[in-house]
Amino acid sequence: MGSRRLLENLRDTSGRFRGDVLESLWAEMPDRFRTIDLASNDLDTDDLTAFLTDPRGPGFRIRFGQLPADMDREMAWCCWRIAELGGRVPVGVLRSLIRWLAATVEDHPELSGSLMRAAPREWERSIVGSPSRCTLLMIEGGGLGDEQIMRILMLVARTGRRISEIRMLDREPLLPLDRLGGSTGPADGAFVAKLRYQQTKIEQAPDTVLVDAEIVAIIDEQRRWADQHLGPRWARGVTPKYLFLGHNMNRNADKPFPPSRINQTLAVFARRLDVRDSAGRLVDFNRTHRFRHTKATSLLNAGVPLHVVQRYMGHVSPTMTMEYAETLAETHEREFLRYRKVTADGRDLPVDTRDLYDMLELDKRTDRILPNGWCLLPPRQACDKGNTCLTCDKFATDASFLPELRTQQHHTLQLIDERRQAFAARTGQEMSPDNVWLAGRTQEHDALGRIIDTLEQTGHRTDSDGRAVRGAGVAARTDALAAEHEQERRP
Repeated sequence: MGSRRLLENLRDTSGRFRGDVLESLWAEMPDRFRTIDLASNDLDTDDLTAFLTDPRGPGFRIRFGQLPADMDREMAWCCWRIAELGGRVPVGVLRSLIRWLAATVEDHPELSGSLMRAAPREWERSIVGSPSRCTLLMIEGGGLGDEQIMRILMLVARTGRRISEIRMLDREPLLPLDRLGGSTGPADGAFVAKLRYQQTKIEQAPDTVLVDAEIVAIIDEQRRWADQHLGPRWARGVTPKYLFLGHNMNRNADKPFPPSRINQTLAVFARRLDVRDSAGRLVDFNRTHRFRHTKATSLLNAGVPLHVVQRYMGHVSPTMTMEYAETLAETHEREFLRYRKVTADGRDLPVDTRDLYDMLELDKRTDRILPNGWCLLPPRQACDKGNTCLTCDKFATDASFLPELRTQQHHTLQLIDERRQAFAARTGQEMSPDNVWLAGRTQEHDALGRIIDTLEQTGHRTDSDGRAVRGAGVAARTDALAAEHEQERRP
């Protein structure tokens, strides 16, 4: 589970930062993680498996204190939660992110105080545009100083094109985008042009993709940089053929940026970043096709139709595109099966987790996906219980929803206290435990406590036999649910 989803639990319904939520989350952390200066020497052996770094190295240290409060504790908590849920923390990348965020806050003080002050995409724009940012590709910051490779990688990652297609872009690769009459201009993040790239692999395949204003800005900046730094080397009156140009023996500006230099620089770049995979091996940044896989799977994960993804990726037939779709489906199922499932009061659900996954996929409907779990109500039935999921035997959840469940428990207790005070101020008496409203909220709070305790005490992963976790007193209903789904599957 990534930091983006975990940090969403620090927001209330209006999207503002909740300091009290951070305080409660910070208090739940183990003492060894409750620090803004995390050192590997202070962690247990089991903890270290979550941190991707060189296993032969002397250890690591992550200085969250470079960030202003409360951003330092937010990042430290996020790091702990990723490790607790079985995720992986790339130490080198995390250190770079902390440095970039610290420098960005210097240029944008309105963003200080919390990572919740801006959406992830806004943080991305602020980091890229921050003049104080110490990027790894600047010599002054200990980087490599090659701005052309930097922009090539930016375009490869953003567009999903092959590196040869970006390396050989024409000097003027942008085409105008026809707009509907009466348009008032593009919205933030909207497509503004078409990028024509060199289709170097498949004949008769599409060779244009839609791009937004950020990509247009990268291309404009590359043209400006080439004119300023390489222009004096060109013969008089020469018009460059390519956007990315070779430095040496290129007086006519007709040779593209050499691939050998990209390979050499990325090899040094990988060692400098020290990004490791789950086995501790150094990640090979020269395998740039991974960016293409990431773009394709992200489009499919966002629900983009297969034929649209096929055209965007430049495939002639859907066969290759389907490989990305199959990879996405396998990853989705694997992540679902990692966690034990619980229902309203936290006891084992006697439905095999693979069967449960098939049930949800075969009857997939967005109204069955809840903020804190899933609804197992058969698709032909309508819910008549209103907002009482936590006391319903059709409710299921797992450890991936623990942050949301804890936040909901905290808010429920806070709501009970506020309503009790309001009741006492209005009537002059304390609200009795058998009050119809208080009884319902107390039942929900107790149900949340049982679910959280079960997930924390029994572990997050499924057992070896694949059994999930279920709620107490609902055996007959759950068995009937499984039987009903089995009967519906039969022809």
